This record gives sequence, C-alpha cells and structure tokens, in this order.
Amino acid sequence: MITVKLYGLYRLKAEKTDYEISKANNLSNVLAELETKTKVSVKEWAKAVIYINGVAIDKLNMFKSKVKDGDEVAILSPASGG
Repeated sequence: MITVKLYGLYRLKAEKTDYEISKANNLSNVLAELETKTKVSVKEWAKAVIYINGVAIDKLNMFKSKVKDGDEVAILSPASGG
C-alpha cells in the first residue's frame, strides 16, 4: 500500500487527510486512483506540490516517478499570496 497524505486546501476538498492506494507503480497511477476516491481531478492534482518519501517530484521523474509498497506521497496545495 502507498500512503497519500493531503495538506492545505486539498485536505478540505478531499474531506479526508490520508488515503491508501494499492494499485499504482508510478505517481500518475496514484493520482488517477486518488481521483476516484475524492472530488479532486487529476488535472487539479497536477498543480499541487508533491513529495514522494520527502523528496520533491521535480527532483525525481515528475509524474512518471516510481512508487512501491510502503512509500508515502505528500500532496500540498500550492502557496500563494503577497
């Protein structure tokens, strides 16, 4: 199982803070499965700040980043303001 933890606005939109994903071998699969469990679309997840095991996906292989059992995906809403 891959654990997905939601933070910020995504936590409110999804109405839950943690999800377990069983069928995924990369981040795109995780987000597609998460879309079926929440009211948030894959397109919206793509705007998020995402970490896999504490490493930002831009340091990995973005949405093609591999995931496996025991991994943790953290999804944060993008910061804004001024």
